[in-house]
Amino acid sequence: MYFLSLFWVAADGLFAQLATHLSIQFQILANEIRYMHPTANNSPYITARISERLKKIVQDHLELFAYVKLLEKMYNPLLFATILVNGIDLCTCLYSLQFRLDEANWGDVERNLVHAMSILLQTSMFCTFAQRLNDEIAGVHAAAYDFPWTDFNMPIKVLILLIMIQTQQEYVYSAYGFLHLNMPQLTTILSAAMRYFTLLRSVT
Repeated sequence: MYFLSLFWVAADGLFAQLATHLSIQFQILANEIRYMHPTANNSPYITARISERLKKIVQDHLELFAYVKLLEKMYNPLLFATILVNGIDLCTCLYSLQFRLDEANWGDVERNLVHAMSILLQTSMFCTFAQRLNDEIAGVHAAAYDFPWTDFNMPIKVLILLIMIQTQQEYVYSAYGFLHLNMPQLTTILSAAMRYFTLLRSVT
């Protein structure tokens, strides 16, 4: 049991670390685009440098997105099972908590509260880090949209257009493409748990 718990915590921590690292990399790409400004005289040398940087950004974005897909593939089974089980577990935990409160069994009440809080913490951790990753990926598109492309020559305009096309589709981190991980999903999970808890109370 100890090693299983250790593995679970390590897997959760690794997801948080990888998602944070990818988020920061996407944020760096967005900042690189935002900090490109035309000069008083756009010399061929400066224009060529900006063009090379934009080409590198396109390549880096494709590479980072491949890593995001790899992260999804690695964590699909774990996240899908965790979110599903946590929703059911939270419902039954609240149901048990109700009976312990009625019995004034404060020892079990404390254990149930700790259990419920740990479930909420784990679920919110996954949704929070996935939401940040979603936001930073969308930030690259926003940075390209705000780029002063009208002040540059045609090759740079084409590169900016390519970045905008490449990033225009909204990305939402998901498990198997079925269970989205973001803050609205966290609200949905809590709402579903409370609905089933209410249903259990009504039939018992």
